[in-house]
Amino acid sequence: MQILTQCVKAIFLLVLVLYTKFVFAADWTPCEAPCNDVYTNVYTPSPASGSSHPVGNTVRFTINVARDGTSSAGTYIPFSTIVSTSGGTGFSTTTISPSGNYCIYGSGASFSCFSYSNSPSVDIVIDVTVGTGTSRIQVKLNNLLGTFYVSPVFYFDVTGAGSVRITGLTDMSGTWSGSGDATNSDDVCLYSSDGSYDILVEGPTDSGDYVLESGANKIPITVYWNNTTGTTGRTALDSTNNPSLSGVTGGDANSQTCSGGNSANISWKALESDLQTQTAGTYTATMTITATAP
Repeated sequence: MQILTQCVKAIFLLVLVLYTKFVFAADWTPCEAPCNDVYTNVYTPSPASGSSHPVGNTVRFTINVARDGTSSAGTYIPFSTIVSTSGGTGFSTTTISPSGNYCIYGSGASFSCFSYSNSPSVDIVIDVTVGTGTSRIQVKLNNLLGTFYVSPVFYFDVTGAGSVRITGLTDMSGTWSGSGDATNSDDVCLYSSDGSYDILVEGPTDSGDYVLESGANKIPITVYWNNTTGTTGRTALDSTNNPSLSGVTGGDANSQTCSGGNSANISWKALESDLQTQTAGTYTATMTITATAP
C-alpha cells in the first residue's frame, strides 16, 4: 500500500526593521554645564552658571552647542528648544534664538536636515528675567525624530542679588526768618527688590553732629530718614553710624520709579538756639545718601 504524504511548505516572511540609533544622540545624556562627551560639546553659558544679577534685571545668556567632529558622518538630529525654570521666585525666560526648529548635523549630513535650519553648531540665546533666590534654568533640546532618541538636557543656575535705587532727590534750601527752627524735607523714591534696605547719609560733621557751614562758622543740624513719605514717624540719624540705619522696611519692591510716586523722606532741622549764635550768611552742606541691600 502506498501512503501519500502531502507536504505543505509554509513560508514565513520575517520582516526585520532596524532602527539606526545615531551615535550623536545616544551618548548625549543629561549633564551639568559645561558638558563634554566624545560626540558633543555644550559650552558654559555666558554669563557663567551660578552668576548673580540684580533682581528685576533681564540678563541674556548664550549657550553654544556644537558637534566635535568625532561622530560618524551622515548623522543628524533636528531639535526644538524647551526652556523652563525651577526654584526661586519671579524668574522667567524668553528664548531669543533659534526662533524655531533647527538641525545639528555631522560631517556631510546637512542634506538630511531637509527643511530645518541646519548647522554643525547652534547658539541658544535666552533672556532670563531675574527674581529672588536661586533658579535653575533647564534647557532641553527636544528631539523632533521621536522619543526613541535621547533628548539632551543641561542646566545653569542664576541667583538674584538684591538691588536698591534712589530717585527724586532735590536740593533743600530756605531762608531763616530770624525766629523758630529752620527745617526742610524732601520726599524721594526708594526702590528695593525685596522691600528692605540699609541707608547711609554722609556729610560735613563737627563733634559728632551734621553741620551747615559758612567758612569757619558751623550750625549743627539733625538729619532724619523716614521709610514713608512725609516727616511723621521719622528717625533721627547718628552721623557716626555706618550704615546710618539698617534693615529699613517700606521700599517699593514693585517699581524702580515707585510708579511715579515716592516711598521715603529725608529731612533736616536746625534749632533756633543754634541759629541765633551765628552771623548772617549762606550756610550749606552737601549730603551723600547711599542705599544698599541689607
